[in-house]
Amino acid sequence: MSTEIESSAEAAAVISTGAADWRTGRGVSRAVLLLLRGRTLIFLLLLVIVFGLVSSDYLTQSNLILMTKHVSVNAILAIGVTFVILTGGSTCLSGRSRVWPA
Repeated sequence: MSTEIESSAEAAAVISTGAADWRTGRGVSRAVLLLLRGRTLIFLLLLVIVFGLVSSDYLTQSNLILMTKHVSVNAILAIGVTFVILTGGSTCLSGRSRVWPA
């Protein structure tokens, strides 16, 4: 188990620094590093393309506005919690603390 953790740490160091590939000893190209760093964004873009091709209603203006409205509350909460964590503060935020007025 410790070997696996060390290998993961070495792999993360390789990805972040662009050093030699830890498995083969060869250098890692910039394109591979860019793909590894941006893999979440690439996957998200692929999902948007696939859903856009599958459904003709997915990329319409009204659907994009609706999705933005649904995501905005959670995005604002996530940004706030991230700010609190990064500044070293503590938070007791949970689902129960969001109180909506009647």
